Amino acid sequence: MNESHDLGRPGADEVPWRRTHPLSPLVRRAWVLGLLLVGTLASSLGERGTSRLYLAVVELVVVGGFLLVAYLRWFFVTWRIVDSRVELRSGVFGRLSTVVEFSRIQTIDVVRPVHARPWGLCEVRLRVLGVPRPLDLAYLKASVAAHLHTSLADLQTPLNGGAGSTPPDSKGAIPHGVPTPSSLRIQVPMARFVSAAGLVALSQFSQLVLPAVFIVVATRWFDGRQGNVFVLVAPLAVQPIKWLNQRANLVVEREGSTWTTRGGWARSYHQSLPGEKIQSLILRQHVLWRPFGWWSLDVVVAGLEGGSTKGSARPILVAGSWDEAWAIAEVMIPGATLDYDAVPRRVVWKSPLRFVALRSGITPTCIVQRSGRVGRTVWVIPRSKVQSATLVRGPWQRRWSLGSVRIGVAGLSRGVLLRDRDIAEAQRWWELLARDVAHSSTPSPREPTPPEDPPADEG
Repeated sequence: MNESHDLGRPGADEVPWRRTHPLSPLVRRAWVLGLLLVGTLASSLGERGTSRLYLAVVELVVVGGFLLVAYLRWFFVTWRIVDSRVELRSGVFGRLSTVVEFSRIQTIDVVRPVHARPWGLCEVRLRVLGVPRPLDLAYLKASVAAHLHTSLADLQTPLNGGAGSTPPDSKGAIPHGVPTPSSLRIQVPMARFVSAAGLVALSQFSQLVLPAVFIVVATRWFDGRQGNVFVLVAPLAVQPIKWLNQRANLVVEREGSTWTTRGGWARSYHQSLPGEKIQSLILRQHVLWRPFGWWSLDVVVAGLEGGSTKGSARPILVAGSWDEAWAIAEVMIPGATLDYDAVPRRVVWKSPLRFVALRSGITPTCIVQRSGRVGRTVWVIPRSKVQSATLVRGPWQRRWSLGSVRIGVAGLSRGVLLRDRDIAEAQRWWELLARDVAHSSTPSPREPTPPEDPPADEG
């Protein structure tokens, strides 16, 4: 593969097509290939004579066919960067050509799985607005991936309004009331992170006790076999491991208007996020964190994992104080304020557990909602990022003259629900947000809206 760092020249007539690293087929399918080889070895050892030889030949043919298909898929994947777009061609029989404009890229990720590190390979993922799956360039040499990441970030910055000046770094979270620098660094002390991760794992594992007991009783009652317990409970036990891997060694840096995150344990990553791509913020306080006053801060970005809340959230701060978390939120969403009020007292008859902690409000710059009786959650959504507004009234809400407003936000499949407001207030909020959506979707008379990107061609 040509590993030249000349990754595209704006206005060039002919930019050569490139392939990923030749070891990419083996690295991409390493786990499947390993299982096939283990199965082949186990089957061969369990047979004798001619049957053993015949079985070994058949399974080796299967492994060879698997490698051949993987190699063909790699050979017919080419990519290049030209002007202000990324072009990708793929497909062995049916050819697929994909073109992505820089303005549509939400984040640029460099991922290093544990099985790719011995070969010095990385995966570059481009998260694109409106596309559920990322555009993958897997795998590239670490030097090429790093240069590609930097080049795309630099080329994307002018399209997002520039990065601004960058004074010396300011380490740690921003103290409340201090002027915001354009360059800072966020990192939680290791001792606090280990303590916070242990409390999260304890709370999540405790949620498995009741399902596990129920499954044990049910299996003993019917046929006395408890083997299904592990099959049903094991997927739930993976969640704490995912949480830990995503936030281990997390370091967040801000340069101008671009946020960069580095972290990961078994699957390390390096991600770049322009500030203009942030759709909303989530501040969470786990139930076991409350005695320590710790909060976490995640950002929601469009184009991640199909738009689910967990898949579209990126961690920024783990186990920081409320002042630290809110100071960072004010940097990410300028003008954000915690201006909310309680729901009407009659909501206690509809939602007695949710009533005490439920708060929501709309300010000139953002929408804020707090919820959670046990674990606390605070949503902060810029009004400029609202895609839709829907007035919702259920049977019980009509009985008590209540209403909810569902806000559509890119990156969240179900949006955010401002629950149980007085019907007059809910109607007023819905009309206000509907006007915001109509105003944001109206093209400026001086700056006509550019045409949408054409769909990918299939040939």
